[in-house]
Amino acid sequence: MIGRIRVDGKDHRVHGYLTLTGDVALVSEDINTASVFVADSSVQTLRVKGQEKSLVIKAAVISYSLRPGTYHFGYIARSSANLGSQWSEIWSVTGDSNVVTSPLKANGRKCDAKFVMTTNEGMTSIYIPADMDVFSAEFGEHTVATLYFETMS
Repeated sequence: MIGRIRVDGKDHRVHGYLTLTGDVALVSEDINTASVFVADSSVQTLRVKGQEKSLVIKAAVISYSLRPGTYHFGYIARSSANLGSQWSEIWSVTGDSNVVTSPLKANGRKCDAKFVMTTNEGMTSIYIPADMDVFSAEFGEHTVATLYFETMS
């Protein structure tokens, strides 16, 4: 499947499309700046169309882990990004609404990715917290997000 990834905030105030111009994915309100992705269900990967490197979830910094009880978080990034350890390379596009999910596995822990967004200085970033409650206490306001794969004809 070829398409864009729409990001919708739980409160419907924050929404947009995943864009990957550098190593880390951001959210853009402008559909014209959205990256076009290829979802390969046979190997459960996502990659930017025309590029070999797949999309992964990596710890934001080398010392971050997926342990509960920490404010640590990861990013959706290119597999070649110089970040911390890789938490997931597996992606699923499921259901009638094509929800995008990723199971995380690192440091002996397994869980489903939870996506949150926050806007600073006009840029909306998307994070994957190791522990949602601790992340919220440390970083404050954010919006829980759901990712949807919108196929292109």
